[in-house]
Amino acid sequence: MPDQPVLPRDGVDADTLRGMLRDLHHEDYAAVPLRAGQLTHWALGPQAIPDADFAKLAREAVAQFAYESQFYVKTQPSLKRFQDDIISFVGGLHGADAGAGGSITMGGTESNMLAMKTARDWARVRFPHILKPEAVMARTAHPSFVKGEHYLGVKTVR
Repeated sequence: MPDQPVLPRDGVDADTLRGMLRDLHHEDYAAVPLRAGQLTHWALGPQAIPDADFAKLAREAVAQFAYESQFYVKTQPSLKRFQDDIISFVGGLHGADAGAGGSITMGGTESNMLAMKTARDWARVRFPHILKPEAVMARTAHPSFVKGEHYLGVKTVR
């Protein structure tokens, strides 16, 4: 068992920290070979974006809004605009009427929990006689659905 890390007494300079982070990030991509058809969920890293200019632009865009929060759209109109535009774009792709609503989540677990809650709430209205709802899903479904089972009272069936 390795020794427990200890918070260093003194910090390191910015260039040293950048190097440490670069090395750690390189280890991420070296740990799992990215072979055709065997990509992991995180494999859409820099090597997956063939256009270096596009990758740089994406990093700059993320950096510009790194300290903003989608929860403060009333005080940050740019985030409200992003949210509205994304909901409109996705709605258009799915044939939604103009002005259709939507919800932006932080991803993964939150998205799955909200999807499960929405389905449960929809079913409660349409099938009130079902007192113990079940959600059928693949064995490979994300573990967050098990959280949904506990928090939302929906049994998962795999």
